[in-house]
Amino acid sequence: MKILILLLSLISASAFASEKRAYYSVPVHPELEEYAIFEIENPKIVIEGTSVILTYKMPAELVGAEFPNVVLSGEYGSESFDLIGKNARAECKVISEQTACRMEFTSLEINKKEVSKAIQKSAESFKEIRGREKVAKIFKGDPVGILSY
Repeated sequence: MKILILLLSLISASAFASEKRAYYSVPVHPELEEYAIFEIENPKIVIEGTSVILTYKMPAELVGAEFPNVVLSGEYGSESFDLIGKNARAECKVISEQTACRMEFTSLEINKKEVSKAIQKSAESFKEIRGREKVAKIFKGDPVGILSY
């Protein structure tokens, strides 16, 4: 039993997991940039050897509150790496302590009603509501963004 506990301790110690602050941004025209950045709560990055798994929740203002977690995996590189998931892929670059991943989604099921509710709830002004709605519309037509952590 002690050997099993020691073995499990060694296995878990060899994996590196972190929770950091992250942001998701949608590429838009300069006049909409202030509405195109969303904080991602509790993203999880697990690096074990050369493997990496990234798990995070997309902003409800883009996809709706019920959208499942995005889970991507691949081979970790100290300067760049690619990740693949069920309905997304990412090209990631590491600069200093910051990682930026260009995300591309396929076959997204966006709940427009939930997106609207999330925007109404989080926005602090009518101007912000309109700006976030425009960003959500751009994202729906071209589901691409940058995840930075």
